[in-house]
Order: sequence, then structure tokens, then C-alpha cells
Amino acid sequence: MACGAPRLLPEVLVEKVEVPPSLLACSPPPSPRPIVTQKDVALLIVDLAEAGEDCRGKLKAVKEVMAP
Repeated sequence: MACGAPRLLPEVLVEKVEVPPSLLACSPPPSPRPIVTQKDVALLIVDLAEAGEDCRGKLKAVKEVMAP
């Protein structure tokens, strides 16, 4: 490069993306309880599905926050 005006580099900006704390913890799994009837099994399945959906929803929101 020949002598002359110095070449300026573009300014680099670093931005830290904050993920809300509410998105970093899933609902707890259902507490253990006696399984005696089919209704008990059904209620446990519903509780497990709700806890899983909570986690999937929060993970989706975190991905959206972190997307470029």
C-alpha cells in the first residue's frame, strides 16, 4: 500500500443479548403421588405434558431472543 491517508476500519459494536430470567427455568415436574386409578395416570400425563410444554415454549422464546 502506498503512502497516503490511513485506512480506517469500521467500528465494531458488541451487543450482549439479555435473556429474561423467567425464560431460564422450566416448571418443576409433577410431584410424586400414588398412582392407583386410571384417573391418576391420566392426571399425571396431563401434568407431565404441561411441564413439557412450558419448557418448549420457553426454549422457543429464548431462541427468538437470541436470533440475529
